[in-house]
Amino acid sequence: MLEESKALHKSPLPPLHTITGELYQPARIYYQVNQKKAVIGRFKRLRCMDFDPNDNSWMWLYKEEAKDIKFTTSYRNIPKEARPIVLGSFTWEGDQELRLDVRSFERVTKSMKFFDQKINRRLAKVTKIRIVNKLFPSTLTGDDLSNHHHLFFEQRQAIAPNDTLKELQEIASQYEGKEEAERHTAFLSHIQEQMKKTLPEVEELPTHFYEDGIESLVISLNMKQLEAMEHWKGNKNFSQFDIMKKFLKDLEIDGL
Repeated sequence: MLEESKALHKSPLPPLHTITGELYQPARIYYQVNQKKAVIGRFKRLRCMDFDPNDNSWMWLYKEEAKDIKFTTSYRNIPKEARPIVLGSFTWEGDQELRLDVRSFERVTKSMKFFDQKINRRLAKVTKIRIVNKLFPSTLTGDDLSNHHHLFFEQRQAIAPNDTLKELQEIASQYEGKEEAERHTAFLSHIQEQMKKTLPEVEELPTHFYEDGIESLVISLNMKQLEAMEHWKGNKNFSQFDIMKKFLKDLEIDGL
């Protein structure tokens, strides 16, 4: 049950979208598992899960318990002959790591919320995610699309986020005893330089979902997708710094 994809724009070179309407950007979610048999038991009880013996994986399908999840193209607007589509695929790495592959950033956050309700946190918790910070042409279909996802995460080194807190602590120690304004300027300058860097093609992100909820991750992924879209349009120098500048300008805040 390979998921079909389509482009929803009429531009000469539209980016690829999933059949549920999101921009195609591969992502992989990593779970730390405490009780593998119990997690498999939960999967078996869900009618939206289907085991694929060929790949030894569990398919997360857009049906039954999952069909109430809202995407740009909702369940009822998907042609019956195309149902059920695959929202994601779970695979095991040993007994303590479970990976969920999805095809959009929106499915990252939707799946985290969905499976947090369906699988007890004591059994499995998200530890990190890996994402692809670029868009792809709508001509990427069929077998190329099926193989494409794994090429990124299996053969390309993901860039882990900088330890921002540690870097800021080092700056604080360098400016110990200096005026508060001088220390503030150094902090701001460092953050600006980090935000001006182009995002890596494959990036690893921590998740603080269980402590802080899903909203901060939603905002972060949206900002990364905005940068990817600007690069798709040809604005290759666009960065997170440009997004922040516009945000602050809209709020009439100076400083960047």
